[in-house]
Amino acid sequence: RSSDLEKAHVCLQKENNRLCLSHLPLLFSKCLSYLSTSSSALIQTSANVMRSLLENCVEPCVDKSPTSSEFLQRIFNIIETGLKYRYQSAWDKVLDVLRVAIRVLGKPGYDIVTPKSIQSLCSLHETPGFALVGELRAAVGAAFETMGPRIVLEAIPLGFEEEEVQTNFPRSWLLLVMKNHVHHTELEYFVDTLLPLAARLRDKAVALSEKGQLLEAKLYEQLQMQIWDVLPGFCTCPTDLIKSFKRIAKVLGVALSNRSDLRTVICRSLSLLIKKNR
Repeated sequence: RSSDLEKAHVCLQKENNRLCLSHLPLLFSKCLSYLSTSSSALIQTSANVMRSLLENCVEPCVDKSPTSSEFLQRIFNIIETGLKYRYQSAWDKVLDVLRVAIRVLGKPGYDIVTPKSIQSLCSLHETPGFALVGELRAAVGAAFETMGPRIVLEAIPLGFEEEEVQTNFPRSWLLLVMKNHVHHTELEYFVDTLLPLAARLRDKAVALSEKGQLLEAKLYEQLQMQIWDVLPGFCTCPTDLIKSFKRIAKVLGVALSNRSDLRTVICRSLSLLIKKNR
């Protein structure tokens, strides 16, 4: 039984983590095979076992041995295989296991969770009629938390800066995911990349409004506000506070004085910097 094998591997990990890792790909493959069955109970049990193995066997081994990356990569590749069509009925479980896998294995420097992996999730989100939006966004949220917004958005750019005026922004959902999942990351990325983007979007909104294109102007105005809404996450225990805050302090001061629409989010961000970085 998979649950008995799970317990055995947890015990083995405590004694010999490399030996445990070397056996895990086979067990993950076995669990994956059960996801194509018609038994909901078996599917649920298999998903539970994979999550438990990731948290209790794989995670303790990460960082411990430089030779473990081969096994870690094989495990992640097996889990990703669950997004193939033949496992579609179990995609909700697969995405939840993938969320845990990204959290455990997505640390920068390991290159186990690749840009292609993140791009595949984004493509699935953009598939017409895709129903498991919440589960998929949770997996992408794990990528933002573990890998950081710089790496994730290099893999799947927001796509807001087309020269032609747009009325559809298919990746705007990434801003909501960032708002809920970004923390303990580089404030510098907001300063260097997102803040200038918000400024350009606002300039475009103003220009469109002056031309009488009010609907389009409203869309760009909403986008730049959504970018500002992710600032509190970047101010939650930033990894580069001393270096980056000096650069953003003047901008925030000017915005507090001149833009009443930003005062709430800026004050909340400053409050987080004070409370979370004592």
